[in-house]
Amino acid sequence: MLQVAVTDALFDDDYQIERTIFERNDISLEIYRSVAEFFQKSKVENCSALLVNLDKIDSSHIDRLHSCKIIQRYGVGTDNVDVDAATRKGIWVGNVPDYSIEDVSDHAIGLIFASARQIAFNDRSMRAGIRHLANKQPCYRITGKVLGICGFGSIARRLAQKVAGFGFVDILVSDPFVSEDIIRSLGAKKVSIDQLMSESDFVTLHLPLNDHTEGIIGKDEIELMKPTAILVNTSRGRIVDEVALTHALHTGRIGGAGLDVFQEEPLSLESPLSRLDNVVLSDHIGWNSVESIIELRTKVSQNVTTALTNGEPIYSVNQV
Repeated sequence: MLQVAVTDALFDDDYQIERTIFERNDISLEIYRSVAEFFQKSKVENCSALLVNLDKIDSSHIDRLHSCKIIQRYGVGTDNVDVDAATRKGIWVGNVPDYSIEDVSDHAIGLIFASARQIAFNDRSMRAGIRHLANKQPCYRITGKVLGICGFGSIARRLAQKVAGFGFVDILVSDPFVSEDIIRSLGAKKVSIDQLMSESDFVTLHLPLNDHTEGIIGKDEIELMKPTAILVNTSRGRIVDEVALTHALHTGRIGGAGLDVFQEEPLSLESPLSRLDNVVLSDHIGWNSVESIIELRTKVSQNVTTALTNGEPIYSVNQV
């Protein structure tokens, strides 16, 4: 029987979705709470596949995998897995690129509205017994504003479709890898990142994290933004220079931010972001819904099963 391990369990149940799919294919499943526990307690040399959430899998871990055929991420991004080391070892790295499109686009829209309407600030204030809040933090209409979308993959395109009736006077898109025709077909205009940052009232980020995008929204880009502009990030925290963003928010250089992701996660209680009233925070949950969890776990299990039984996964980020 083939052996598969979850290296850093995120779900509180007994992984019944995964077990059901694996058992049909004579695959056993072991559950560990961290990568450290997995490498300490499991028979690593017998493991045919790893199912990884957020813990890092680096080259030192991969060197110990002698029977592994695939390292499968629970998610879209694979930045916590050393893909190059896995490729050298002949191990597939799988992801699930087409899940939670609805959920993350919904969440980005939610952060836009929550930031524009000061919903979180009003909620906190009312719970503290504070009233007469109309002039405490500025609120803005959506209608008549400009939306900037940085990165135009599946999630961003779905977002553009959803906001078509919101009354934005322009939707600007910056993505060097997407043609002007595709962008125009979704009612948007292709522009440079500098134009997007300077002309948008709301900027929403939908970029993968890699060597080219890390820190792409830095001090210079933030300085281009309108003083009333709001930045929304549901992609990866390290895309943004968090120090520069915090300074801009603290000094009122920009109007606000809606953040689901951070440079270090979970966000520390000591982070200055947690003390700013013009920031809406959520704990990297843009992907999360009852439906998306079922979809994710099903597709992860199917991808691993296909790799182990057919020799090649449905989804992969490398070639071996």
